[in-house]
Amino acid sequence: MIPNLTRKQHFVPQFYLKNWAINPSNNLVYYYDLIDKKMDERNPRSILWEEFLYEEDVDNPDNRIEDMLGQIETRTAPVFREMVEISNQLNDKSESKKYSEALMSLFQGENMVILKDFAAFQYLRMKHVMSQKQFEIDTTEFTEEEMIKIYNLGRFVESGYAHIRPKYDNLKVLMSFTFDGEFITSDWPLYDVRDADYAPAVGEELGVADDVVGQFPLTPKITATFIPNNFYLDGRAAQLPDCVAYEIEDDDLINFNQLIIQQAIKYVVSASINDDFVFREAARRKRETQPEIFGA
Repeated sequence: MIPNLTRKQHFVPQFYLKNWAINPSNNLVYYYDLIDKKMDERNPRSILWEEFLYEEDVDNPDNRIEDMLGQIETRTAPVFREMVEISNQLNDKSESKKYSEALMSLFQGENMVILKDFAAFQYLRMKHVMSQKQFEIDTTEFTEEEMIKIYNLGRFVESGYAHIRPKYDNLKVLMSFTFDGEFITSDWPLYDVRDADYAPAVGEELGVADDVVGQFPLTPKITATFIPNNFYLDGRAAQLPDCVAYEIEDDDLINFNQLIIQQAIKYVVSASINDDFVFREAARRKRETQPEIFGA
């Protein structure tokens, strides 16, 4: 075994979770267990990880995929710090226009590429996405040996990125921000969704279907919605710039957080105490129990 291997491999990055720190001095976040209805304060390094999750051979781990993901995170973290700085500097409702302009200025050129790279990897690196993909694959087309390779999360992340990343180039980014409220996040922070009773096929319809969008809370104050070029608003195809930023309405913020709770597998992360709201919405979830998950 190679020395100094990363054993605890996070499917939600630590640098990302630290944005929800209650107090930046200790990085603790509020960690809600939606199944057991418990909340405690946890350090991001101790949550949302599995041992050798991305290894192609768990008996001979080499950290190849983990290191690749680490490089993406290292490249992305400075952009997230700039977002946090914008929120810290422009914290009054009278500065809404400046806030919008600052975000749209930030996500131009290389920073937009970085965000979409990170989003594409985050979309795929979730063990829950692999579990969902299992239900979509016609297993009769493959041998048992081929299925073992297909169901390896590390290989899925690497090969899936090459498939899905070009689709993000077909997506605009709608940035929403809040002054008084807070976006929460979860153990499934980036997901695609449509206004229908059936979910989009994993990695197939985002960036292709006009009614499918990707939702991704970036910080407690900022969220990104990835929308297709011809996304329909009020029955009309909306022609938008590559990045648009606006202050979200209170009702829309509540709806967004409700969707985060509905989509979560088991855990929600918050920077402030929201016990009543989180557990009330958890009680209404269609997902009443934790499903069997690949890699668990």
